[in-house]
Parts: sequence; C-alpha cells; structure tokens
Amino acid sequence: MHFAAAMMKHMTSIVLALTLTGACGSGPDEQGERASGAGGSSDCGGYEQGSGYFTSADTGDDVAGAYCDASMLYWTYNAASATLRVRHTRTEMNCGANPSVDLWLEEGVLQIVEKEVLDDEPYGCQCVFDFDVLLEDVPPDLVPLEIWQREHYEDEGKGMRIWTGTLDVSPGAGEIVVDDQETPWCDQESP
Repeated sequence: MHFAAAMMKHMTSIVLALTLTGACGSGPDEQGERASGAGGSSDCGGYEQGSGYFTSADTGDDVAGAYCDASMLYWTYNAASATLRVRHTRTEMNCGANPSVDLWLEEGVLQIVEKEVLDDEPYGCQCVFDFDVLLEDVPPDLVPLEIWQREHYEDEGKGMRIWTGTLDVSPGAGEIVVDDQETPWCDQESP
C-alpha cells in the first residue's frame, strides 16, 4: 500500500505532541497536518541507556558506541502495532532550552520538528539533547521522513531541514549517521 494513502486512511485519531518539559505549539505558517504519535526530549547530555521510547531490547546493548562521535538517527519498527520509534541523538541546542518536538505529515512525508524553546534569555553555552518520537499508524512500507530543527529566535515555520530520506522499515531496525562532525559541547561520559 502506498505510504501517503495509508497514512491518510489512519489519520483519524487526535495527535499528541508531548514533551518532557510540557512546551508545545506550532508556528502559524507550518503546513500539513499533525502526525499521529508522541515525542519528547532528554535533558542536557542525552538520554541514559534504556530510557525514553527506546529500551536496551530495542537497540541492543548500546544506543551509541561513541556518543560524541556522531549525531545519529536510530529507528525500530513494530509491524504488529504499526509503530515507528525514532531517536535522534546529540542534537546541539542552547543549554537554557526546554526542547520540544512537533510531528507533522505533509504530502505523505513524516516530519519531526525539534524546537529549541527558551523561557528566558539564551545561556552562553550549548548542550546536546536527544529527541525520541513514537509514530503511530505507520504501514510496513517505505517511510519518507524529514528531521527539522527550529531555533529559539525563529517564531514561525519549521526552521532548517537537517536530514531527509526514506526508511525501509522491513528489516525492523536501523541507524543512520546524520552528522559526523565533532562538537565541543559533547561530554564523552554522555550515554
């Protein structure tokens, strides 16, 4: 079944865009419709092993052998429940951020929008955060996916697209390098 048609067929439930910090919302010019699922972010430093939507059973013994070496996209697909779990690791944002995430479906493409939300003035440092999402009603097919990042000063839109591709969910799990550049803001003692 074509992905867009299957997603439109299953888009009857209310969409949740949850975060660990309780921040939510969207910019006025974002297009498309909310995707069915939920999402959240870690504290500064990333998720500890086995927390968030991923467990050690989902990803083996280690989510990232060398956490600071690369920003990674890990995913697992459960055909029985038609759910796709996605973790984006080592995302740089201001240390004062309360990150949140929105999930969109636009022209058949699932979009994860990672938002840097600040309650006060930005801190003078950057931290690394992990984002987890659980997408529902995802058919066992090729899944077009985009990762966007919106910084605190961007009041509208989705920000900048940092990754785009198509996941073949038939193997059940996979990983993709999003950015292999070193960052001075990552602590090797992170997950």
